[in-house]
Amino acid sequence: MEWLPAAVAGGGPWALLGGVVVTVVGLLLKGILVPGPQVDRIVKAYETVIAAKTDDVTAWKTAHALEVEANKVLREQNGKLLEHSATSAQAWRSISKAAESRADEST
Repeated sequence: MEWLPAAVAGGGPWALLGGVVVTVVGLLLKGILVPGPQVDRIVKAYETVIAAKTDDVTAWKTAHALEVEANKVLREQNGKLLEHSATSAQAWRSISKAAESRADEST
């Protein structure tokens, strides 16, 4: 191992692994292993995906808000229908009682 520097040869396999990692990271940062235009294309693709996901999330939030509003209106309308139904039932009971009492009085 005469071709290795003394620090690496004395440090054992971990020093050799660290040297390889530092070398690969340095080559990546300089743009030798992965060219700059390739990185730019990857970044642009990621930005497109992120924008699409953001639009999707916004659409889902809007749909949820519309659904909540529709449910609120539906509950209000159902409440009004129940009130009218209760009023009609009460009126019908009153009419039947009045008709029964008139029938009893006439006999």
